[in-house]
Amino acid sequence: MPQAVVNAAIKGARSIVDNAEKLLDKTIKEKGKDHKLEFPETGYFLPLIYATLGKEVKSLKDAEEILDTVKTLMKKIPDGKRNSPLDDAMDSGVVTAFAAEIIEAIRYVNGELPEEGWQGFIPDSILRSLGIQLVDGRISGVAVVVGAAPDGKTAEKIIRELQEKNILTLLVSGGDGNSMKEQLVKRKVQLGLDFYVVPVGKEVSSFIHAANFAIRASLSYGGNKKGELEKNINYCKERVPAFIMALGPLDEIKIAAACAAIRLGFPVITDQNVPAIKETPFTLRDALI
Repeated sequence: MPQAVVNAAIKGARSIVDNAEKLLDKTIKEKGKDHKLEFPETGYFLPLIYATLGKEVKSLKDAEEILDTVKTLMKKIPDGKRNSPLDDAMDSGVVTAFAAEIIEAIRYVNGELPEEGWQGFIPDSILRSLGIQLVDGRISGVAVVVGAAPDGKTAEKIIRELQEKNILTLLVSGGDGNSMKEQLVKRKVQLGLDFYVVPVGKEVSSFIHAANFAIRASLSYGGNKKGELEKNINYCKERVPAFIMALGPLDEIKIAAACAAIRLGFPVITDQNVPAIKETPFTLRDALI
């Protein structure tokens, strides 16, 4: 893996961990450590942490303990001096995913989510409905689009092609204020579950809702249990036909989020001029195209 990509992923991971720590500290001061922390309408607590670490995060205090673990892992990522560059990038992705999950859960506590016109966390009931459609073939795959297309016409073309292939598309803002959602609204493209186009969130950290959707499929349909990290991730890699489409400029947090997706087994496609990453131990095919 190119060292420039690795370095960007590490910086992005550090940035999102810092953001999570500041947000958590502020919320604890306002609400206390015992304040309830949860996503709506799910039995899986904070699903990614639950599936991979086996921890049932129920309060801000629980999130603080998880974040301490995340910070410890972050300190062990040695800027390519000890691990292989690929391992450093993947560890950065894991750190980014855990921090993003804590950030998004706290945003629910603070009443910031869901934002108007955005889905936010995908409840278990919707997961079951979509999961059945994935199993029976009505949905052929899942695309997570992060960022915006060069223009509205291109955005509509991409979505129409995905719809023709019965691919469910989850839209996430690129963090720079631009997203495909606004482009599609201007083009009068209908959005929502009925049309297989679901705007998930305005922040880059919202990508975690797509990861949570995938990891719960392992728990719900794969028969895997909490804390079975490799079993749950391997199910995502082998059984959840998903990919990430990263559009527009790639900042450090966006690159760290892409590494999180690759670590979960999902290839990343981008319209930016970046070095390709061929098949890795974490993906069935090319990791970055």
